[in-house]
Amino acid sequence: MTMRHFICMLVLLGAPRVLAQSGGGEAHAPAEDAFALRLGLSARPLIGLSGVSAIRTHTLRDGGWVVADVAPSYRLSRLFAAELGLSAMVPVKDAWGFPDFRLAVTPAARLDAGPVYARIGVPLMFGEGFSLGAQAAVGATLFDRFYVGVIGEANVRDLLGMVGLELGVRFGGPKPRI
Repeated sequence: MTMRHFICMLVLLGAPRVLAQSGGGEAHAPAEDAFALRLGLSARPLIGLSGVSAIRTHTLRDGGWVVADVAPSYRLSRLFAAELGLSAMVPVKDAWGFPDFRLAVTPAARLDAGPVYARIGVPLMFGEGFSLGAQAAVGATLFDRFYVGVIGEANVRDLLGMVGLELGVRFGGPKPRI
């Protein structure tokens, strides 16, 4: 990771606080803690070009990653939160020549509508070179803290995508409102 990437991460971590404090001269005390931490685990089989064949769906036996996420978040409003995820991507099998461990930093925006959530982010992957992608997840929060959802990720440079199940728990922050 270069110094430029490190500075960008620091700016992204501080941006939600600046946005929240830029409400002018309004004085209001937050009723709940705005900071939270998300710990997640997902299995993402690959979908992509296999040699010169057409796009086909694969299982984890064909290739993919098991991903562990740590994502601090800051609640910007009742519905929106900003996240900065750090993901360790462990390969299950060398499907298309991408066998190495990858590390991803993902700035994301999350919409919480009661127990249902949607998250959109831009993963910055480090490993076998730097690559940029797009990520989206939808799911539901169970028992106030646990969540389960479907996550999809696309990487244009490597011509691959991943779709899988994500499970996790959130610590701190407000409880979802129904």
